[in-house]
Amino acid sequence: MRVGVVGLAVVVALVGVPGSAAAAGRQGVVLEAPGRSSWATDVNEADTAVGDIETAEGFRAPARWDRRGRLTVLPFTTGYLGARASAINDAGDSVGYAYDRDYSTRALSWNKNGEVTPLTVPGSPDVGASDINERGTILGQAYVNSTQFYRAVRWDRGRATLLQPLAGDAYTSATALTDSDLVVGTSSGGPSGQDGVPVVWDRAGAAKALRLLPNSRLSLVYGAAGTTAYGIIITTDEVLHPVRWDLARDGALAPLPAQDAAYPQAANNRGTVVGFTRHQDVNSAATWPRRGPATTLTPLPGDQSAHADAVNDANEVAGISGSNHAVLWNASGHATALTPPTGSVSQITDITERGSVLGTAYLPNQNQRAILWPARR
Repeated sequence: MRVGVVGLAVVVALVGVPGSAAAAGRQGVVLEAPGRSSWATDVNEADTAVGDIETAEGFRAPARWDRRGRLTVLPFTTGYLGARASAINDAGDSVGYAYDRDYSTRALSWNKNGEVTPLTVPGSPDVGASDINERGTILGQAYVNSTQFYRAVRWDRGRATLLQPLAGDAYTSATALTDSDLVVGTSSGGPSGQDGVPVVWDRAGAAKALRLLPNSRLSLVYGAAGTTAYGIIITTDEVLHPVRWDLARDGALAPLPAQDAAYPQAANNRGTVVGFTRHQDVNSAATWPRRGPATTLTPLPGDQSAHADAVNDANEVAGISGSNHAVLWNASGHATALTPPTGSVSQITDITERGSVLGTAYLPNQNQRAILWPARR
């Protein structure tokens, strides 16, 4: 399939950030793992990270690490082969799921002391939890026996609410939960002629379709922060359009200006979206502020490409320079190399408001290790 970006109503050239020489590197901390590999999925403002480790039997065990990389293996429901932790909030509460050999799942939550509580949905034997916000609201997915479809689900103080599809649709999936309890995701399986319609659910669980471009064929909402959602729309001419939705303005749609193919990856509460553009197979890290022109972020010296993967409210951006060099750009675009203690970095997962960065590195033996680069305090 041919995918490109053309025909945007407003095209703004990406402006290079001046004075973006690399600063001295920041050393990372390997998150402890007794097995072969570890993966971290989220980190809070105390630099407590969660994820999972590989067990001796080859399954996963849910894990929590402090800012020094010390491991706590979290308990999970008996009768399941393994489990994973997906997200953590600043109160230290985390969520995830246990899984069995037949791929069935059981949603779980852990308090700051590591005590586990199953999360249930009546009529749904197969449930997982993916996110938790600062209010303690939890987001997940459930297979509903009565409909034989998956539905997004939200738990408020342990009470489950299935997030219903748009009229005529059959199933829903959620991609992000904001701290004001807005949920964005997709409603699918209906007569609209599209593969899925991006929607926002309010605190009452009511779904509202986000606005689309004319002749939209496929629309994906990747995530949200504050009142900003972001994603892509592919029109019937197979052109990809990166877009931003303003959830505070009835889902108002704004294409992200770019002269080349562009892919949004993250947003902050101020409305800034980050990601990358691609021209002649070379990626360039990009930021799209709520107002003003888009900018490119300069790679580390010696690298020709970069992409941005996470951004905080101070407009610090974390990403990858070249093929495997972790990097942190400050709000002025100055780059700092994030040095892994071992291996080469393959992925940036998250950045905190203090500027701590979470990621994953490949070891020489191809195993993986979760890495935390704590902010200097």
